[in-house]
Amino acid sequence: MVQVTLRDTAIHCLFQQDPFPGILSKKLEVARLEFVLMTAESPWSPTRLPPSTERSASRLLSPFVAIPALTVLHSAIFLATVLISYGASMDAFETGKSPSGAGVIAGHINSVLQFPLIPLAQKFGPSGRWGFLIVLTNGVIWATVTWLLLRRFTRRSSQQP
Repeated sequence: MVQVTLRDTAIHCLFQQDPFPGILSKKLEVARLEFVLMTAESPWSPTRLPPSTERSASRLLSPFVAIPALTVLHSAIFLATVLISYGASMDAFETGKSPSGAGVIAGHINSVLQFPLIPLAQKFGPSGRWGFLIVLTNGVIWATVTWLLLRRFTRRSSQQP
């Protein structure tokens, strides 16, 4: 496409009776510059991101950004699975049928997200409003472990050739 643009510009300039000879050389220079710019290699290979993208990715993996964000995400997913499984079990209780598939899956996801603090809190810990603190602390544990794993895998993948 670029070669066609260069050729078309050269043909147009050569066959056009231009009263100003300097315009012909300027048009050819612009066409040559377009050709050089369009065919030049990018300084970033497909595996390496531009420096600004790498900086923003490292900012996202900063513990001050990632851990609170992952804690909120864990808490939101936990709350959603509690509501879905509770709704499905109440629906099953009222109708006498077995819970729906979505309710069963949400219950299993909820059981996984409760680990490690909530089962201990159910046996030994406080209840009531302190339960929210336990859920939040559980989310911080999940967020910290997830952040450590993400940081480890991103550093390992960036070190590979």
